[in-house]
Amino acid sequence: MFATIAIGITGLGSYGVMSQLVANRQKEMAIRAALGATQSGMLRLVLLQNARLAAAGVGLGVGAAWFVARALSAKLTGFDASPVWPYLAVALLVLALTQIASVIPARRAAKLDLQLVLGGA
Repeated sequence: MFATIAIGITGLGSYGVMSQLVANRQKEMAIRAALGATQSGMLRLVLLQNARLAAAGVGLGVGAAWFVARALSAKLTGFDASPVWPYLAVALLVLALTQIASVIPARRAAKLDLQLVLGGA
């Protein structure tokens, strides 16, 4: 149950961060659209940005988790931190979850109304 709550918080946090990033870059994306960027290109731009951020965060998190697990295995009897698959499974789950959570902000960015964002310019 604790893991399910943590995954839900991860998805909600990723959605919030991506929504804020898209909102902060509305004018830039509107200008890209005015210069001929397609909706699929805008969608790809936002999803790739999220993938880079998520990969950096997951890399740091997995590194920290590995370090802490090694330190705990030295102090606790019966605790084995050597299997790699849990780290990989959680990393892939978090990466997939962040990509799923960023689809709504990415679609919103791809469908920006130029007149509304640029103020009739």
